[in-house]
Amino acid sequence: MWEDQSSMSTLFSTATVIDNETTSPHWKPAGGLLGTQTGGEIRNSFSMIPLVRDTATSGTFYSYEVSEGGPPHRRLTLAELTCPTSARDPACRAGLFEAWEKSTDTDGTPFWDFGNRLQLPGLVLNGRLFRDSDGDGLLDEEDDDIDGDGVDNLIDAFPDNPAASIDDNGNGLPDAWNPDCDATCQEMSQLTLDNLDSNSGDEPGSSAGGVDWLFLVFSGMLGFSSSRRNRVFS
Repeated sequence: MWEDQSSMSTLFSTATVIDNETTSPHWKPAGGLLGTQTGGEIRNSFSMIPLVRDTATSGTFYSYEVSEGGPPHRRLTLAELTCPTSARDPACRAGLFEAWEKSTDTDGTPFWDFGNRLQLPGLVLNGRLFRDSDGDGLLDEEDDDIDGDGVDNLIDAFPDNPAASIDDNGNGLPDAWNPDCDATCQEMSQLTLDNLDSNSGDEPGSSAGGVDWLFLVFSGMLGFSSSRRNRVFS
């Protein structure tokens, strides 16, 4: 993109694009949205790797990348990028997604849906939501494990929340945190552990149904597979 009149806005990419340039000793990330930018603008967009491989001008506004590269205000961790549930969410990084609420269709419907505090933003296009919650390169509608916690959606009591997977009595409260969910993850999940499990005589900390659950997880690992596809949506 080289002309000052050019513009791109309201895009996301969770693709992993690798440049194996022969002059470089190692493969390195290429642009998540563009290979080269010498003019024009990118607005209200994000990528899991640097937005542009080679940038000669600073024509990027309210756009973010997860990996290293670009001005410091654009670099974010995945946890920071998933935190907001609205533009400029006061509970998250200051000013994050500023002006994104201005991205609307002709009817004034917002293009961006921010989901919960553990999901990446998704795009609403013609009434259809496109989201890759965990940034693994698969849209949620094609992903057998939306939240990336290693448990298949079909047997995950909280398929869009990586903090927990088990709810033996179906009361909407998790029986335990997932092993990789630290204190920050637990807080961001907005879930509360179930201290009384009706399936086990109201014993606190119950693991009732744990054997059956493990069997289902093992079965899911054997029975489900998915193909990885990288896409850019705008």
